[in-house]
Amino acid sequence: MTSQSHNFLTGVGISPVDQAHILRSRLLDTFAILEANVIKLLAKSEKSLIAETAPLGQRIEALKKLTLNPAPTKNCSAKLAKICSELYPYLVIRSDVVHAKLTVCTCDEKLHAKFCNTSNGDKPFAEVRLLAFDDFDAIGKEVRRLSNQLQSILTPPPSQPQPKQGAAGDP
Repeated sequence: MTSQSHNFLTGVGISPVDQAHILRSRLLDTFAILEANVIKLLAKSEKSLIAETAPLGQRIEALKKLTLNPAPTKNCSAKLAKICSELYPYLVIRSDVVHAKLTVCTCDEKLHAKFCNTSNGDKPFAEVRLLAFDDFDAIGKEVRRLSNQLQSILTPPPSQPQPKQGAAGDP
């Protein structure tokens, strides 16, 4: 969703708060797809690596210990570790988005969704996460990219047959 479509939604009578809730919901759906891919990969382990009720962060940590036999791609373990490390910053954002009441504020003349994670509620100066409406799209795009990488490990593309020597076009 682009910045223009955010303005379009506001133009048809959707309040900024409702628009922020729509963006939040779409982002949470993106994380749900990621979590499904993580669970599917963990299910391919020969032994249980984590409790079924474990939170997403612990599941992603368990992926680092996953060994698939036979591995669907070269360096599968290294790829999983890289994906996991790239996911960690997004898990912090997810936590704030999930565990906070959403409010809307204006900062630098732009609308932002404001989240104060409930774990910060007792601090004298609670930390707040501000996400410009366009930030939801950028975060979602990165989470989808990483989720797609997990999906490609789950279902690698079929091997391409090697051309036979002497086939048309060979010298």
